[in-house]
Amino acid sequence: IPALRREPPEVKQEKVPVIYPNPFINEMTIDEIAEKSIASVYTLLGAHVCKWQLTKGKNKINVSTLPQGIYLMNINSPIKNRQWHFKLIKL
Repeated sequence: IPALRREPPEVKQEKVPVIYPNPFINEMTIDEIAEKSIASVYTLLGAHVCKWQLTKGKNKINVSTLPQGIYLMNINSPIKNRQWHFKLIKL
């Protein structure tokens, strides 16, 4: 009797977003984004600064109006309610 061969189920993994350059001056790129993700930026004291709706793939963001400093960014993805957290530096 031949043995039954079972393939493991295919697991679809979401890529981790990539932010560059960091530190940045007037523009940054957020890459490897799932559709309809939202990026929110906060000061280190927790004040909400700005928010962007991101599209799938690569997103160029104009951040020239942000003052110099250190910020925290949260990216929320609709796929399994994933969240990523980043530290950003504006020169």
